[in-house]
Amino acid sequence: MEIIGTYPNVVGFFYDWGDDPECYHCGQKACPRERRWGTIDSQRRPKQVYDTFKPMAHELF
Repeated sequence: MEIIGTYPNVVGFFYDWGDDPECYHCGQKACPRERRWGTIDSQRRPKQVYDTFKPMAHELF
């Protein structure tokens, strides 16, 4: 994570705040392609990755 804070032109990770209840491309509720990128699930409960992301976000922002 240090490289991201040091060099403004480096993009080091991608995240989406929350999972969508359905795919925004095809509209399916069980589409595995675009639904599960979030740090919280579609019921707004934190996923395991949230605990990893939270301290990194505090460090950078």
